[in-house]
Amino acid sequence: MSSFEEALDAVHQAEEAVYQAQASKGVEDRQKSVVSIQVAKEKVHIAKIDERDHAESQHRLHLAEEQLKHLHEAQQALED
Repeated sequence: MSSFEEALDAVHQAEEAVYQAQASKGVEDRQKSVVSIQVAKEKVHIAKIDERDHAESQHRLHLAEEQLKHLHEAQQALED
């Protein structure tokens, strides 16, 4: 699996973790969502470096970063 695919998969996993945390309101699920978002951010960063010469990949990774921002905001709302 390429770093690009890993990054997109990590974003999907982060999304699922945030949804689970919203549904359960449990501390463990909130912690998992925080970790999942951080892992996804790191993988997107690596993929952006690896895919720097591919415009379409860069665009999709930019969209993934935007999605992670929204997921982070949703996760932060769970803490309030």
